[in-house]
Amino acid sequence: MTPVHASIENVSRRGFLKGLIATGGLVVAAEFSPARGALAAYATGAAKMTGGVVGDPHVFISIDPGGLVTIVAHRAEMGTGSRTSLPMAVADELEADWSRVKVVQSPGDEQKYGNQNTDGSRSLRHFIQPMRQCGAAMRQMLETAAAQRWDVNAAEVQAQNHEVVHKPSGRKLGYGELAALASALPAPPPIRSSSRTNPFSATWGRAMSRSSICSTSQPGARAMASTSSSGA
Repeated sequence: MTPVHASIENVSRRGFLKGLIATGGLVVAAEFSPARGALAAYATGAAKMTGGVVGDPHVFISIDPGGLVTIVAHRAEMGTGSRTSLPMAVADELEADWSRVKVVQSPGDEQKYGNQNTDGSRSLRHFIQPMRQCGAAMRQMLETAAAQRWDVNAAEVQAQNHEVVHKPSGRKLGYGELAALASALPAPPPIRSSSRTNPFSATWGRAMSRSSICSTSQPGARAMASTSSSGA
């Protein structure tokens, strides 16, 4: 089935969901042409929830020496695709190659990860913007690390597709080569956005499909009914 692409001009939950169209429940495809100024902080409501928002990229993103990017999904997947959508937002701002991204589920720890309450379909609405900022922050840390390695001005380097390029000379360093230095840097303040013109333009596989959730979980009402029947 041919994926459907849509343009979205904001990062609201409603607008985001219009653009994330699942084809056959296996592939999510969307194309964003946003006003990238939307990356600037705005109130999502998450800060008022128990645990609030944690925006430290060190908590949610790690990169190994081989270049594998691991992104932590701190929201429970209930079949809506948030375990894919939020890491995709991180990877996009990070300029990461999705084929070299691994998504892992966090334990329940609101002190470390921020609010993890999954009722009310809040995951995208509350955390799409903070997760984008995490990805953008780590991208800038990688660019800073490359600039330090080459001893050049940070304005001369740019992250592109899982590597950092020195624009005047064409020199390149992969994310794995910069991982140790970048991870040792402090997280920058709220971040400039990526220069990409077509974020989310690729067709990316889903980290966990709706069917995998349904096949491995037992709804509470069904479990209660089963228990009642067996005890009758």
